Amino acid sequence: MANNLEKEFVLEGLKLRHRTDGRGLFACRPLEFEFGTKDAYCIARLGGSVAYASVIAELDQPMGGRPSEGTIKFNVDIARAQYSTLFKNKDPVRVNHYMIELGRFIERSFRESKAIDLESLCVQAGRRVWHLQVDLKILNDDGNIPDVLGYAALGVLRVYRRPDVSIDSSVPGGLVVHSLDDREGVPLTLHHFPVCLTFASFDEGDVIVVDPSSLEESTCDGRLTISVTPQGELCALQKAQGYGMSQTDVMQCIQAGIELAESSCRVLEKALKSHAVARVASRVRRTAGQDSPKRVGFSSGSGPAPMNIESLDPSVRDAMHAADEPIEDEDDDDDDNEQDDAGGERITVDTAEAVCPGDDSHADESKEQAVDEPRQRKYTSITNSSGKNVDIYKETSDMVPEQDDAMQLKDAFLR
Repeated sequence: MANNLEKEFVLEGLKLRHRTDGRGLFACRPLEFEFGTKDAYCIARLGGSVAYASVIAELDQPMGGRPSEGTIKFNVDIARAQYSTLFKNKDPVRVNHYMIELGRFIERSFRESKAIDLESLCVQAGRRVWHLQVDLKILNDDGNIPDVLGYAALGVLRVYRRPDVSIDSSVPGGLVVHSLDDREGVPLTLHHFPVCLTFASFDEGDVIVVDPSSLEESTCDGRLTISVTPQGELCALQKAQGYGMSQTDVMQCIQAGIELAESSCRVLEKALKSHAVARVASRVRRTAGQDSPKRVGFSSGSGPAPMNIESLDPSVRDAMHAADEPIEDEDDDDDDNEQDDAGGERITVDTAEAVCPGDDSHADESKEQAVDEPRQRKYTSITNSSGKNVDIYKETSDMVPEQDDAMQLKDAFLR
C-alpha cells in the first residue's frame, strides 16, 4: 500500500504524462514466455509479475446434455511460498474471493467466448471425452495480475498437447491411450486467442494508463479489465470497484487493447517458434543411441518383407547363406492368390514360406533349419480357437523330428 507522498508523486507525474518506470500511458512492460520441453506448463512474466500455468487432462464420461463435448475449467491460486509475502497484511477471505474473481474472468475469456473447440475433445460420443483443468498460480505480484494470468493461460493452451487415443476393441474399455513418448501428442484447437489487458484511471478519469504497476494500482481511482483478440473481437469485460468510466473512455481502451493484443501475440508466436526448435532438439537428444525395434520377415506392403539377416539365429543365417536357390513348392500356384482369413499376409523368403498373422509377434519363431536334401511340403488346413481356418504345412524329411508336427499344430491353433 502506497503512502500519501507516493500517491501524490504518482499523480503529479501522470498529469505531466510521465510514469514512474518511464513508460508511456499506453505502453506495457516487457512480456516473456517460458515453456517446458514436455509441453505441460508455461511461465509468463510481465515486468515483475510472474504466473505459472499447467494443464491436467482426464479421459472420462461426458457431462449430461453434451455427449460430444469435453470440458475445461480454470483454477487460480497463490504459490504457498509467496502467500505470506504478497498478502501478509490482507484478509484471507477477501484474498480467496479475489482468486475466485480472477478465475471466473479467465474462464469467461476462453470458455464463454468459444475460444476452445470443445467438440475436438470428444473421443467417443456419449462415452469418453477429455476433461481439461488449467491450474494457474501467482508466483510474484508486481501489479496487473489479471493480465499475466491471461498470458500464462493462453501460452499453456497454445503449447499443450494431449495424448493421442485410438480405438481397439480387443483391449479392455476399447480405447488405447498412447504416451507422448510413443506417439506425437494432439494440440488443442483454438478458434481465437484472447488477450487480457487492464487499464487504470486516475484523477477522476482524466488520465488512463494500461498495465498498471503495483504502485499505480494502489493509487488509481478504478480499473477496467478487458479480453480482446487481435482481430478486434471483445471476449470479456470487467469493471472493478472504484471510479466509473464513461462510454468514450471504455471504447478508447478497447481500441488501444486491440493494438496491444496484436503485439502481444507476436511475442507469443516468436516464443512458440523458439520452443518448437528446443523441443525437437530435446527429443533428438533423448532418442540418440537408441536402436529402433527391428521387424524380421514382416512388412505391411504387398511385396516381400525386408529381412535383417544379421539379427537371425546363427543356424538360420548359415542355412540362408548355404542355400543356392529357393525351395520350390508344387502348391505355390494355388496358394499365392489366397489370403489368410485372419487378415494377415503371406511373405516369401529364400528358405521359408509361412502365413504371417496380422502382427509381427511370431516373426522370430519362423526359423529354418539347415537341410542337405530337398524337402516335400504338404499343406493342411485346421480351425484355430477363434474359429478361423489356418494353413500349415507338414515337412517330410528324415532330419525333421515328428515332434515338429505337433508344435506346428499347436502354434497354428493359438493363432
